[in-house]
Amino acid sequence: CTQVGMSISEEKTEWLVQGYTEARPLLFRGKPLKKCDQFLYLGVVQDRAASSRPAIGQRMEKAAKCFKALYPVWKNRIAWRIKGLVYRTLVRTVLLSGAGTWTTT
Repeated sequence: CTQVGMSISEEKTEWLVQGYTEARPLLFRGKPLKKCDQFLYLGVVQDRAASSRPAIGQRMEKAAKCFKALYPVWKNRIAWRIKGLVYRTLVRTVLLSGAGTWTTT
């Protein structure tokens, strides 16, 4: 990567293996890099188990907060059709953001 002007920080670089219990140390310039158990990637927690449970729980919490923030809309005397449109546009979108990457097993 140095040939194209990029560099790797030995202090900041960590690695994670998903789906395996044991892995040999990953070396960079002869030194082992730090291994981590989880990290945040694009707003989603990635962990060793490669499970989507943390991500799904996180999305459910965010959707619940969104739903609660819209309390004035739900109490308003606007048509149920409009309330449904608001729900589908805001709450369900927050809930399902990133769902395409969730594991299904």
